[in-house]
Amino acid sequence: VYKIMAKVLAFHDYLLIKPTTLESSGLVFGDQKNIGEIIDKGLGKEIYNETLDKIKILSIPLEIGTKIVYRPGAGIPFDFDGNNYILLKIDDVVAYIQDE
Repeated sequence: VYKIMAKVLAFHDYLLIKPTTLESSGLVFGDQKNIGEIIDKGLGKEIYNETLDKIKILSIPLEIGTKIVYRPGAGIPFDFDGNNYILLKIDDVVAYIQDE
């Protein structure tokens, strides 16, 4: 019996996040249902420049491991290997939490 190892990766301007909470930061955002940690990120958002007839990629300015606050109800929730994840567009991120 062979076990296939699978991985979920973000594409384009999507982030793969794992829902989390802020336990020791002292910050409180409502009921904390819209906080997550970035697990993977796509290359960025494609922008077409008609004048130059070229596509430019705007890279995602957040690093893997960063905790973010995103719009409530945003993203595509799913389970994978017994863990909860959300695929989220970068446009739905409203803030990031910077550790000191």
